[in-house]
Amino acid sequence: MERILDRAKDSEFIKKLDAGLDNVWRWQWMEEKIEIYIGSSLKSFYLSEWIRKIDERGLAKCLICKCPLGYGKRGKIALTGHCKSKNHTERVKSLSKQPTLPAACHGEKATTEAYGIHPMFRNKKTGELPKQQVGLKPLVPLDDRIHNAEAMVLGFVAEHSLSLTMVPEIIKLTKELSKDKKAVDGLSMDRTSASYKLTYGLKKTIHETTINEIRHSPFSLNIDESTSNNNKHILAVLVNYFSQSKQKVVCEHLAAVEVVKVDTNSVYLALEHIFEENDIPWKNLVSILMDSCAVMRGSKNGLEKRIREEKAPHMLDIDGDVCHHLHNATKKFCSPFMYWVEGLFGQIHTDHKWSVDLRQYLEEICQLLGMRFSVPEKFISHRWLSCYDLSLSTLQMWDAYVVFYYAFVKDNEDYKPVIEEIFKRRNVSENARKRIITILATMGKKKMTEDGIKRKKLIVERVLYQEQKTLLILHFYVAVLSILKSYVKLFQSKEPLVHIIHDKQEQLFKDFLSCYVKPEAVLGKNVQHLKEMTLDSDNGQFLDECDMFVGKGKSIIKNERKSKCSGVSENACYIGRGNTYKFETSIVIFSPITVGLVDSPGT
Repeated sequence: MERILDRAKDSEFIKKLDAGLDNVWRWQWMEEKIEIYIGSSLKSFYLSEWIRKIDERGLAKCLICKCPLGYGKRGKIALTGHCKSKNHTERVKSLSKQPTLPAACHGEKATTEAYGIHPMFRNKKTGELPKQQVGLKPLVPLDDRIHNAEAMVLGFVAEHSLSLTMVPEIIKLTKELSKDKKAVDGLSMDRTSASYKLTYGLKKTIHETTINEIRHSPFSLNIDESTSNNNKHILAVLVNYFSQSKQKVVCEHLAAVEVVKVDTNSVYLALEHIFEENDIPWKNLVSILMDSCAVMRGSKNGLEKRIREEKAPHMLDIDGDVCHHLHNATKKFCSPFMYWVEGLFGQIHTDHKWSVDLRQYLEEICQLLGMRFSVPEKFISHRWLSCYDLSLSTLQMWDAYVVFYYAFVKDNEDYKPVIEEIFKRRNVSENARKRIITILATMGKKKMTEDGIKRKKLIVERVLYQEQKTLLILHFYVAVLSILKSYVKLFQSKEPLVHIIHDKQEQLFKDFLSCYVKPEAVLGKNVQHLKEMTLDSDNGQFLDECDMFVGKGKSIIKNERKSKCSGVSENACYIGRGNTYKFETSIVIFSPITVGLVDSPGT
């Protein structure tokens, strides 16, 4: 059987073996790069990946085809010609499609043999060559390498307590850095140098590039006020413009200015200072996007009015931020319910934020009931669509809340069947039931402050005593506000979407109206006709009560059974476990062009 020769050990032997041939063996041939088609893809390979010199005169061997190749007459052309042949390429293509076993099954076997180290690396003193591995490293399947990379990313995120939302961004950054391996190998940065380069390098460069762009092109500003971690008022200014270098519309951070008092004059002076300091011409300012508060867009002393009068009379009026409009519309929509569930959100959040033992008991009850536990979130009053998210999470944990606050009911024997029904419906085991009863007994003996007693009383009333009313409002919020939530999420993005805003608003308006208005009154109507529709009185345009969209509670409303809960008004409709009442509220309508709110009588 032939032996594969090594470059370092067998060089002299090869010279004697090939003596007299027209083309003697040359190790430089192994460094030759060829391009061949594997299927429809053109790929590059080195001859060293497939060809080895064997101990026979004028012959080499292909490791893929297992056949000898004569190079004595044609030399390197014989080797490259074989690698480009149909038989060889078909074998390479076939091997590339064959599945490989996991890396653990490969052991230490090498799939190919190295052709050796050049004799020039021989140690002149000892005459020895550097030690080398006879075989290549074991081949690890691509799937295993991907899984290993995923594990490294997740380990890095867990070790540094990063948010899981950073995982896709870290992967994108890794892919971008891997394009230049030499640069990555030379990358080194400690905390001090990172801080210095971020402040005086990256920040300075991006800021100067942005300033130079908007000095010569039209731009739009996005202004909003926020509060920093140390409770200082910060005016954040973003700029949108068409970048000539990137050939697309970009959104960049222009400035963040601290203001002592947030009023029209302070914000105006801060904005004027930004323009003068950076020599930005006011004539390039096209529009300003702000919320609709009096400071920003007041008709008499608002910031937009003052800038238009003193600096940029050509500035367009693009109205306020549409997402803020929808938040305001939601606030108006929820007002007839008198903060019933919003107050519940706040009380539950406070109840579990400052009491670690109660939060642990709630988490354990969720586990025993076979439910997913989530920490009660805070209700943010000025972002009213947060009530949609909190309604969802509250409904998902409703059974756990009912069982948990059952411990604080005085005459709880009346509500024991409710708890038993939950145990039965969720197939709670006997041991789990005993553990839950023990937890409830422990919480019932817990000493509480006066505020804690009041808070428990309010929560018990809305979770147990008037459960049907609370569930109706929660289901109603989830059903209707999801229409607005999808719209807000669409436009809370960095990309410019002004070209679709009118169509999306019109569709949103029609979708909202269709929940309460007959289809023939909506279909085929343009925006102007919809705005002129009479909604302050019922002239036959509204749907019947049974056809109005109220979400999951519709099937329960049809039962029309009397309530067993105390303190329920006669004209209120509550959704609960089989108990339903008549409900009167208002319909809130908002225009797709200018958000106007109209209350109509209950239907």
